[in-house]
Amino acid sequence: MFCDEDGDLAHEFYEETIITKNGQKRAKLRRVHKNLIPQGTVKLDPPRIHVDFPVILYEPTPAFVPVDTKQAIPDQEQSLR
Repeated sequence: MFCDEDGDLAHEFYEETIITKNGQKRAKLRRVHKNLIPQGTVKLDPPRIHVDFPVILYEPTPAFVPVDTKQAIPDQEQSLR
């Protein structure tokens, strides 16, 4: 991003020039390269999801999934036999 003499901030600046060719006036945009001040590095805040986001962003991990103890016991008894 660059800042021009007026204090405007943009990626690119153009100025309108009028060209007269064969008696016809034409406007043409010319890119400005002079008198631009680079903005430099800008520290941004880390991105956050808005509070009103309509989707639940929670996925249970395997450590928190409840285990049915009735199904787990027969498996253990079979492994002991």
